[in-house]
Parts: sequence; C-alpha cells; structure tokens
Amino acid sequence: MPEAKFVQDTYKGDIVKKRIIMSAIELRAQIINQISSIEDEMILKEIYDLIKIESEIDSFYKVTNAEKAAIEAGLKDIESGKIVSSEEANDLIKKWLKK
Repeated sequence: MPEAKFVQDTYKGDIVKKRIIMSAIELRAQIINQISSIEDEMILKEIYDLIKIESEIDSFYKVTNAEKAAIEAGLKDIESGKIVSSEEANDLIKKWLKK
C-alpha cells in the first residue's frame, strides 16, 4: 500500500497534519505495480471480486456533471481552508432557517 504523505499546516493556531491525496493516475499505477507482484491466486480472486463489485456499483449510480462540479468545488474549499466545524455549520443553518 502506498505510504501516506503529510504536510504540516496551521489551523486556528494549532499545527495539524494534512494528508496529501495522490492523484488517481498515481494511485492506479501503485495498485497495478502491487497487483502484478501477487502470486497468490486467492488474493487475486478477492481483488477481482472487489473490482467487479465496484463496477456493479458504478452502474447503479452515475454522478452527473453538476454533482462532479459541486464535489470538486467542495474539495477545493477544503484544500484552501474554507471549512467550518460541525457546530459552526449548525449555527449557520439555524440562522439561515430563521430568515
């Protein structure tokens, strides 16, 4: 399994570690490299079954372009630190509902 990479950042004065998420291309290459070295037929079958299940799940639900755009916007907000705690979010929702 690929080793997680972390960077240090500060959030509200505290030093925190953020995990650097590898791209899909990098992750796919790592998975292919790992799978190509596996000799155990049972493990290979389990991997195959897992991939098959994933492809079946994909056929049940397709993410629309609008949903993908919203997800990407949310991920960019997280990366840029535009986040609030659950408590702050609940307060914002309560204020919004009172309008």
